[in-house]
Amino acid sequence: MPRPPFIRHSLLKYLSMVSEMTGYDFLRYCSKNGLTVSPGSVYPLLKKLESEGFVASSEVGRKKTYRLLPAGQEWVENHLAGDTDRDTERALGIFQMTVSCQCGEIPKSLCDSLKSFLLRLGKTNWHSKEQLGKLLGLSESLAREIRTYKNNLEG
Repeated sequence: MPRPPFIRHSLLKYLSMVSEMTGYDFLRYCSKNGLTVSPGSVYPLLKKLESEGFVASSEVGRKKTYRLLPAGQEWVENHLAGDTDRDTERALGIFQMTVSCQCGEIPKSLCDSLKSFLLRLGKTNWHSKEQLGKLLGLSESLAREIRTYKNNLEG
């Protein structure tokens, strides 16, 4: 089960990508991405984020939707621009270990490029042309490295 700081980070990031959501939308998003998050973690967190001025809610019938406020958007932008948190570092370490175990001996430079790409991917603000440009540049560089690696294996 992910720790609360990771859930907070993921929830704010997801909300910045979709503009508006329900708690159930976030739970489905987590489930589709292989994260087990309980409603008992999500709904109190949404209430806390609302009291902190990061999100606002509105109700239509029984459905409560949330949207990011400027303070929440600023937090996301600052966090995306900052250093990685421990959960991200741990996930990257697990990825690196998995790649090493699954694929045998991957050159360190290729593994480092994969790690850089995933780190950028995880921090990309999908509404920022500048950040998307950086992600695209990294993906093109990674594709060249993979092609070179493949060509070396073939010949």
